[in-house]
Amino acid sequence: MASTAAGKLAFTDLGVFVEGVSRAPIYSMKALGRGVGTGFTSEVVNAMAVLLDQGAQVVNLSLGSKECQGGCQVCPECRVVRRLTERGVLVVVAAGNSGPNPDTISCPGCVEEAITVAAVDRDGRVARFSSRGGSRFPHEPDVAAPGFNIYSGTARGSLTDAGEPEAGFGYAAISGTSMATPHVAGLAALLKHRDPGVTATGFKRAVRFRGGPFNHDTGWGVPRWSWFL
Repeated sequence: MASTAAGKLAFTDLGVFVEGVSRAPIYSMKALGRGVGTGFTSEVVNAMAVLLDQGAQVVNLSLGSKECQGGCQVCPECRVVRRLTERGVLVVVAAGNSGPNPDTISCPGCVEEAITVAAVDRDGRVARFSSRGGSRFPHEPDVAAPGFNIYSGTARGSLTDAGEPEAGFGYAAISGTSMATPHVAGLAALLKHRDPGVTATGFKRAVRFRGGPFNHDTGWGVPRWSWFL
């Protein structure tokens, strides 16, 4: 996620270039350290609270669970996303990988204040696994980004650090809305650099005005820099 959102230009052993969207400084908070991508809600909430204290302007949440605890209005993760958004933070959240059925948006991507990201392939078609909105989630997802077979750098000593035939040592080619989300988070960081006062409301207003037409597969589409000029 970090290499996609803000990594420097690099080349895999196979000559494939990997580069982040922005050059933003990163706070890396580990919240899912219990096995492969698992953890407790309290750990995710605490990580977001620490990021707020550290002054983060954009938060990337490449995570999610199928259901909110007690509903979206009282869910701890959704409440913290609202709090960060109220403070001017752009919170970018994965839509989830429970597609192609409708109304499968994961928590906390279901909260209206989040910038919720679906996944498309290299041809711009929605990925089959990408979670969808519907009657239950009428405003989701917000946008989409590349999330199929995305090349990125791996963390030293992690389970993905062994290398892959399609990527080479130190890199991985991974699919999921988690891989789509940092593309939008990197764009959000560029927007914050240009205009520190930009809010989630302003972001959503721009994509509604310049994107579209809206659908429950890819929201308002893949955002472009020109949408915000």
